[in-house]
Amino acid sequence: MTAPPYDLLAVPHVGITFAVSGEADAIARLRQVTAPFYQPVAEPEGQVWRLTLVLAGDHAGREPADDSEPDHRVEFDAAARTLTVTCPAPRWLPVFGLRYTRTIVRTLAIAAGAVPLHGAGVDARGVGLMLVGDKWAGKTTAAMSLVRSGSAALVSNDDVLLQETGVDWQMVGGPRSMGVRTSSLGEHRPLLRPAELLAAAQPHPAKRPSKAFLFPGGLTALGGAVRATAPAHAVVELVC
Repeated sequence: MTAPPYDLLAVPHVGITFAVSGEADAIARLRQVTAPFYQPVAEPEGQVWRLTLVLAGDHAGREPADDSEPDHRVEFDAAARTLTVTCPAPRWLPVFGLRYTRTIVRTLAIAAGAVPLHGAGVDARGVGLMLVGDKWAGKTTAAMSLVRSGSAALVSNDDVLLQETGVDWQMVGGPRSMGVRTSSLGEHRPLLRPAELLAAAQPHPAKRPSKAFLFPGGLTALGGAVRATAPAHAVVELVC
C-alpha cells in the first residue's frame, strides 16, 4: 500500500487516508491544492480510500478552448472505498479529484456528528470567527480582508464544519476553492487589484471575467495564511 504508485494523503479529522494513483502530474497538483487539509504521510492512517485519476476521453490532453468545465466520468464504490475520476483535460483532472474527495470527507464528517455551517471561518489571532449571512452579504470579502491584512488565517470559505471537542467546539476547513467576484475588489481591505487576483487565480482553470477562483494556496500567494482547524468562539452575521 505504501509503495509507488500510491501517493498517501491523510485527512486526520475524519480518520481516513486517500491512496492516490494514476496521472502523475494530476497527483502532484492534487497534493498542492489540498494542502494543508490533506497531509502527505508515509503510512496510511485510519480507513483507506483508493482514488485513481485517469487522463482519457475525447481530445485527451487538451484543455477546453473557452475554459468551460469539461465532461468527466466518476465511478464510485462506497463498499469497496474506491473512487475513479476520468477527465480529458489535464488542468481539470486534479480539480475534479479535489471535488469528489472533498464530498467524501464532508459526508463522513457529518455522519460522525460534525455540524455544517454556511459561512467563512477565520482564526483572528486565536479567536475563531464564523462569518455568516445571506448571499452577497460580503462573507468572502470580509474573510479575505481579515486574512490579507495579517489579522487572521483562513480556515474555510463558504462551508465550515463544526466539531465538538469535549467542552469546546472547533472549526474544520477543507480544500474548497474560493470564488471572488471581480465587482467586489474595491471593497477589499487592503485594496485587491485585478492583476493581483488574476495572478493568484492562474492555476485554477475555472476563470471567467466576472469571477476568479482561488485554491487555498492562491490566498497564500496574496499574503494570507491558511489553517486546517481552529477553535470556534463566535458567529458574526453580516448584513448587506
